[in-house]
Amino acid sequence: PQMLVDELRAFSQHARMEVVDPEQLCLDSRWEIETAQISLPLPFQSFIANGNLVTVSFKQQVLHVENLVRQHEQQQLSIMNQVGGLLPMLARGGLRVDVDTVFWVLDIGRDQLVHDTYRALQNASPQDLRKPLKVKFRGEEGVDEGGVAKEYFRLLSQQLFSPAYGMFKCDEESRYLWFDPGSFNGAEDFEMVGTVLGLAVYNNLPGFDVSFPPVLFKKLKGLPASLDDLRITFPSHALSLQAVLAWEPPEGKSAKEADELFQGTFCLDFSVSYEVHGSTCVVNLLGAGDNPPPVTLENRQEFAEAFKEWYLNAGISQHFEAFHKGFTRVCSDSPVYKSLSPLELEAIVSGERDLDF
Repeated sequence: PQMLVDELRAFSQHARMEVVDPEQLCLDSRWEIETAQISLPLPFQSFIANGNLVTVSFKQQVLHVENLVRQHEQQQLSIMNQVGGLLPMLARGGLRVDVDTVFWVLDIGRDQLVHDTYRALQNASPQDLRKPLKVKFRGEEGVDEGGVAKEYFRLLSQQLFSPAYGMFKCDEESRYLWFDPGSFNGAEDFEMVGTVLGLAVYNNLPGFDVSFPPVLFKKLKGLPASLDDLRITFPSHALSLQAVLAWEPPEGKSAKEADELFQGTFCLDFSVSYEVHGSTCVVNLLGAGDNPPPVTLENRQEFAEAFKEWYLNAGISQHFEAFHKGFTRVCSDSPVYKSLSPLELEAIVSGERDLDF
């Protein structure tokens, strides 16, 4: 619709692709409006720039339009590059543009979805990923008008996010998927998953039937993880930490007695353990030596932060960095994508599951 095209233009030209910070409206003089001024400042003329005024579904529609515009621009560029070397044929009216010039065609075998996808992504150039996606299942007739691509993403996600594939684990309480710190999969596998997710968003085929925790989208947007993110992702771990942090010694105990009682009650040290194919690995949260120090009444807050940091960042850093690299191969230079909050990105990737905005 023209309204969405106009909004994309307003965000690009009037707001200069920047989101207005509501907190600055009362502090920054550039937002002052003279009494005689008839129109609002230009950034106010874009809904996306004032994201708290519109729904995530509206932003998703504008992102859809932006993706279509970028795909069309890449198609034109690819055609012009091909035509440049075929001008003699054009003069004779015999020019034929290959489908690979205007689409990125994935030729996939149903019996080797992951292998074929990995191979195709390895060979794909940045320009290929900017073209509209077409999926063809090898040996099957039919033209991909969107339905084949949706089926492809559905089948691929069932394999990639399966615990049997060894990349992600599902927390039994929250039911969220998270990177398996004990995964033997290489960085190239996690980069492939990130790229696949980015392609689904770029080709307007989001709504993966997988549950990632909100902290993943905070990390994709460059925001820090918190103890509350640990509570949402790993409820049992957070509950145990809360018991440690909330513990109070009985009245009348000296500091030394209180600390001894605390250590005797919880018996903790600065370590975490995780499984790697049936074997238990122990990690020193302080990263120094084989004998982690005990958790005391005085350093328990430090322990909670180190525990959270390991589960949400340090323990899965190589996996996430590869995943993030793959995702940004496709989505990093989109102004509308950059304007999205983590919650909005979650709603677009996973589908709106009654998220309250």
